Parts: sequence; C-alpha cells; structure tokens
Amino acid sequence: MMTACVTKKKYQELENSKKELEQKLNKKIGDCETQSAEYLGRVSELDGNIAALDRRIGFLHDSLSNCRVKLAENQDYIRGLGDRLDEQKKRLAAELDTKNKILQTKELELAGALNKKPDVTVNVEGHTDNKPMNGEKIKDNWDLSVLRATSIVRILSEEGKMSASRITASGRGETNPISDNGTAEGRAKNRRTEIILTPKLDKIFEILNNN
Repeated sequence: MMTACVTKKKYQELENSKKELEQKLNKKIGDCETQSAEYLGRVSELDGNIAALDRRIGFLHDSLSNCRVKLAENQDYIRGLGDRLDEQKKRLAAELDTKNKILQTKELELAGALNKKPDVTVNVEGHTDNKPMNGEKIKDNWDLSVLRATSIVRILSEEGKMSASRITASGRGETNPISDNGTAEGRAKNRRTEIILTPKLDKIFEILNNN
C-alpha cells in the first residue's frame, strides 16, 4: 500500500510536470506562431518594397536611357551649331578682309590724288554710335573714335606716302550721329570715318591778297 501511494503521487507529479511543460510548449508555440506571422507580414512588406524598387529602378533605367539619347542629340546639335558658327566666323572674316582691302584701295587712290595737291591738308574724323565702350585698351567712345581715325591716317601716311604733317586725326565720339542710334542699321551708319579736305590757310590768304 505504501508503494502504491508513492507511485500514484509520483505519477501525479509527473502528470503535473507534463501539463506544465505542455502549457509552456503551447505558449512557446503560440509565441513562435505570432512571431512567424509578424515575420511573414514583414517579408510581404519587404517583397512589396522590393517590387516598388524594381519598378523605380526600371523607370530610372528608362529615364537614363532617354537622357543618354537626348544628350547624344544635344551633342550633335551643339556640334552642328559649332560648325555653323565656325563657318559664319570664316565668312565674316573673309567679308571683313575684303572690305578692308576695298577701303584700303580707296584710301590709297585718295592718297595718290592728294599727293598731287600738296596745298591741301587732311583731317580724318572718327565717329561712333552711342553704345558705351569699356575695356582695358579702349576706355570709351572717344578712344574708339580716335583709333578709327588713326587707322586711316596710318594707311594714308605709311602706304599712301602722304606727308604726316598734312594729316590730322581727330575723334568726335558719339556726338555727331548721322542716323538713328535706336536701330542696328542706324548705329552701323554712325560707326564711320570722315575725311575733310582743307586748303592751307596761307594759300587762301595769298589768293585773297592777290585779289
């Protein structure tokens, strides 16, 4: 009887331990299932984020491809503009060279005629438009107008072989326009040089005294 009671008691203790372990196991399983559900939800969320990132990457890839295409097109366009600009520069340089040669020829023809009239003095006036000048070498329109005049004087004296004592260079700046400075065409006309011929005063006095 003592053995039977002890065995039953021990059995009950084991049964209680079993139930306790089962409860702990069930709680552990419940916790694991809860965590598993949370992990599955997180995984699903991450899958959604990954899918969104994939779509974003695809969009960025397409945008990058489009940008490369447009960049290539712009580069071609810029190269085309550069080529056209170079052509225009060459054409303008050729036109300027031609105009300078024509101007130089006219001035040399004038110098040849004036060399036959030693009693005539020459005043070369430079003129500008009303656009202000401001640079290291050319301070203002007065400077520019004088430089225009002296460039003509050099041609007359150095290449036309005129005596420098007969030639005067002067600048009028923007003070004597012959056209409207409000238009490009008018300003172009105002950027000019004028050659004023004057008989020597002693010759004039001589003529007056003889009369």
